[in-house]
Amino acid sequence: VILQVSSFTIYSWGLMIAVGFELAILYFFFSIKKEQLPLNFILNLIIGIIVFSIVGARILHVLMHLPYYMLYPLRIIRLWEGGMTLQGGLIFSISFSIYYIKTHHLPLDKIADCAAPAIAFGFSVGRIGCFLNGCCYGVPSSFGFVFPLGSPAGEFFSGQTLFPTQLVSSLNLLIMGIVLHLLRKKNIARDRLLPLFLILYSVHRFLIEFLRGDTSPVAFNLTSFQIISIILALFSFIWWKTGLKFSYFPLAKKKKT
Repeated sequence: VILQVSSFTIYSWGLMIAVGFELAILYFFFSIKKEQLPLNFILNLIIGIIVFSIVGARILHVLMHLPYYMLYPLRIIRLWEGGMTLQGGLIFSISFSIYYIKTHHLPLDKIADCAAPAIAFGFSVGRIGCFLNGCCYGVPSSFGFVFPLGSPAGEFFSGQTLFPTQLVSSLNLLIMGIVLHLLRKKNIARDRLLPLFLILYSVHRFLIEFLRGDTSPVAFNLTSFQIISIILALFSFIWWKTGLKFSYFPLAKKKKT
């Protein structure tokens, strides 16, 4: 909790998620404006991305903890307490964006290039919120932090020093964002920045899972997030190599005039 006045409470996790969204939106907005796309399209796209990111992140989190939410279904809507899965937000928001952009017959690759650094920067800030909230924590370690009681980490590992996987993720995502920004400015890997980010993020998420203390293997000694990372990395690699022929995806036919 950052601030509490009577019944009004500002949670650290929610605040940092909001800051992350704002940073990502501002970067994306000012980057995409240079492409001279219709302003109403840009605003509608941003609104859709926000909605689908939140919905997708929450849905995947709930599915990953379904037994708990079956017992406490009303807690599904209590977003301010935390409980968002970045991979779910990525999958839902990117799926929506591909559909929305192509139905308006606009350049997906150029828009995706603007989105890649924005997503990385936004995620980086969001992971700081995870650290402040005490979720997405690491395994017990001689190096790290002791989280207070009342936090998810403090409840499961009371008084133990936990590896700061949240801060490692935040730093890695910040570096990804800077690299992607520089590549975009220098016109390197043009039209491939988003699949490049998805590959980098998937590799990072796969590796950091070995240090996470809040996930367990589900198959082949891998966590569900590692399995999703493998699938996402394969999809992104195909996108990187082929472009997936999105330019030829006629999701909506133009009206004849």
